[in-house]
Amino acid sequence: MLFFILSLEGEIVSTNRYAKEVTRRHLTGQSFYDVMLDFSGEFNLVTALNDPSTERIIHIGVEGGTPQTFYFTFEQNDDCILAFGKLNADELETLRQEILSLNQEQSNLMRKLHQTNARLKRLNEEKNRFLGMAAHDLRKPIGLVLAYTDFLIDEAKNILNKEHMGF
Repeated sequence: MLFFILSLEGEIVSTNRYAKEVTRRHLTGQSFYDVMLDFSGEFNLVTALNDPSTERIIHIGVEGGTPQTFYFTFEQNDDCILAFGKLNADELETLRQEILSLNQEQSNLMRKLHQTNARLKRLNEEKNRFLGMAAHDLRKPIGLVLAYTDFLIDEAKNILNKEHMGF
């Protein structure tokens, strides 16, 4: 649980050790608005104090710059504001389940990729064998045709005119 003691102006007066550990920053003296990441731009401390029973979803910048979502309640106490932030266990469990599901999906996709790569390798080997056989089988008849053509040209060069020799 995060705990902040704020001045009435929203400046952080004190925090608990967990808040310092999560943010990896010295927070005292900073504005609470600078610590939180307000994506909607609608958070107002005065409004939060008017309805202390309502939990507000507030994102806090943690180590590494990623936001962590906390559920905050605010209470005014004489000359300060007490801010309590907690993680939602259901949300964390949902996130954990989604990560497990995505990890399993990734494993399945990697397995399919390996199977497809193995199949492509086999098909490539078959293609190479086929082309090798086709090249070998074509060399013999073409060689025979060329040999007979050379023989015919040598024997018939005196009989044929220049045009027929070209053919």
